[in-house]
Amino acid sequence: MLSKKDYEWAYMADGAVNLSGLAHSLAQVCVKIRDDARERGVSISTEEVNHHPIVRMYAQAIFSLAGCYDFEAMVNASFECKEKGELYPFVVQQ
Repeated sequence: MLSKKDYEWAYMADGAVNLSGLAHSLAQVCVKIRDDARERGVSISTEEVNHHPIVRMYAQAIFSLAGCYDFEAMVNASFECKEKGELYPFVVQQ
């Protein structure tokens, strides 16, 4: 069951400095969100979990710590992951 503490931690995530700790906490609270819904006899979709206020607070903090506000850094990260993951664009033969 979600607790007052879960909401407090989500609110305080904005001031966090440890991205890996936030990611770990986010994974745990996502399980709690689903369990909470199940305990209340409510079905919850992936989209509803993704848009839950607690998830949004953690996601915002992770986004910020990862430097995602820096567009150039995000483009560079995208290219590097694409290159190292050997992901090449689909080319249509003419």
